[in-house]
Amino acid sequence: MKQLTKAKVRRAIRWIPADFEGVEDPRERGRLEHGGLLALLTAAFATGARTLRAVERLGDELAGRLRAFGLKSAPSDTSLYRLLAAQKAAGFGLMLVRQVKEALLRKWIGNDLFPQGVIAIDGKSVWSGHYAAHRLCRQSEGTEKRGDYWLLMQRACLVSSSARPCVTQTPVEKDAGEVDTFGKTFRFLMHHFRRSFEFVTHDAGGASRENAALVHAAEKAYVFAIKGNQPRVHQAALSRLGNQESPDDAEQEGEAHTEERADGTTIRREVFRVAVAADDPEIEFAGAKQLWRVRQTSFRILPGGTPETTVEDRYFITNRALKAELALKLVRLHWGIENGPNWTMDLQLGEDASAPCETGNGLVIVSWLRLLAYNALSIWRSKLEPVRDEIVARWERSKSTLRDALRMNDVAHPTLA
Repeated sequence: MKQLTKAKVRRAIRWIPADFEGVEDPRERGRLEHGGLLALLTAAFATGARTLRAVERLGDELAGRLRAFGLKSAPSDTSLYRLLAAQKAAGFGLMLVRQVKEALLRKWIGNDLFPQGVIAIDGKSVWSGHYAAHRLCRQSEGTEKRGDYWLLMQRACLVSSSARPCVTQTPVEKDAGEVDTFGKTFRFLMHHFRRSFEFVTHDAGGASRENAALVHAAEKAYVFAIKGNQPRVHQAALSRLGNQESPDDAEQEGEAHTEERADGTTIRREVFRVAVAADDPEIEFAGAKQLWRVRQTSFRILPGGTPETTVEDRYFITNRALKAELALKLVRLHWGIENGPNWTMDLQLGEDASAPCETGNGLVIVSWLRLLAYNALSIWRSKLEPVRDEIVARWERSKSTLRDALRMNDVAHPTLA
């Protein structure tokens, strides 16, 4: 508490939006200010609240300090539930844009991991259950989901920033896939974040000739993973770059490599590259310049002293001719969306475990508010003093100090002052 000065308190709450301009109030009349209710929900989610009763308790704790969000008193969980169920999603995407752009403008975040800017796009399940709680819910195939239905969003994250903010999300229609949704997501990114990124990455679920053409025509760089869903390109990569089953593979050394240890396992990654000709008949991805093979070798000692080695190959295509070291870095950066927002949303903010409102449009609205909450927490966390402990403890500390800042605040929200 001692280190939370008034200046730090003001900076902490700045990233929790208070003015939800452009988001329509669905209520015919309301005793409490609409934007203030959404701001309180965002603040509560950012500090770890997973139920509307927990949001109500935070409102009671803040008492007179609620004026920071334009509220005169705390709402009940019932009022919050009704608001979430009736709320329309229009306007939330621009709220996320304004939040991230302000953080970039004020230099609280930046492309500190890769100066050219990299946006990773990936699908994320935001809810699963035993009934279709929203029109966008799709029915599960197989047993990989806990419930019979689930709601899928396609999210974009600025992984070249160590804060890893989410910059947008697009609902994936229940009869469509990520590859079909990519175009809408990418056009939104170009409209609002054109100057903030040069590279866009996606796993094999978003790789297609149409998507490559879209990115290349926008004069941006794509790095797409390639698997069997693109059989001609995948076969070309296998034949030109080989795999761990190739006869001479054991003697091959990658052009660049990295090595790290995680949970007692040594992980070595190597990259192999091959150039692609402009008129290559087997590729036909717009502007393609290189195919990559990234070999990951994991080594560990099992209980009893038995060594275990596993090898996995991944293949990628890009429209840039890049050095081996940069290729490896871009592949690793893509997984920042998994290790950053996806992991944090589930493990720290409870996205995968709870849905405070499953009625009406509640699932979609909560997913937007949790994204705003994640960004606020992540931006706040990026400026806290470094601590020497595990990642979970760092996130817990950030949630705790953000909650302390909300309790200490006795001034209006910076955007309302």
